[in-house]
Amino acid sequence: MPSIEEVIVPRRDEQIQVNGQRATLRYMSYFEQLSNQVNTTASIVGSTTYEVTGATHTTSGNEVLICTVPCTITLNANPLDEELVTVKRMNGLVSVLGNGRDIDTSTTINLSRDTTSLDFFFSTATNKWYIM
Repeated sequence: MPSIEEVIVPRRDEQIQVNGQRATLRYMSYFEQLSNQVNTTASIVGSTTYEVTGATHTTSGNEVLICTVPCTITLNANPLDEELVTVKRMNGLVSVLGNGRDIDTSTTINLSRDTTSLDFFFSTATNKWYIM
């Protein structure tokens, strides 16, 4: 099983790669191995889906967030290992804050294009969030 550092986040028009190989189907398998759960749906196993309609939201576990207004998302201050948050921007700027932890190499990530989404994965081994 590849480590988190071996997963290469794709740029626009690229596919997810693991160890230099296309990993579209292996992507879900990878997270299933990490969580010891089988994901048979398109959602995050054990997640809660929220439509964010206010200016701010702070996560508290595995969440799928659909942001219908400009807002600021603050990631969980005390995340569990392998916590996964998906943020989808529908309309207006969405800023995601690491809440004292890095997100890759930054403390803030902005989703500046409508209908884009990012997955944020937390690792206790490195004490940081990763964009997947």
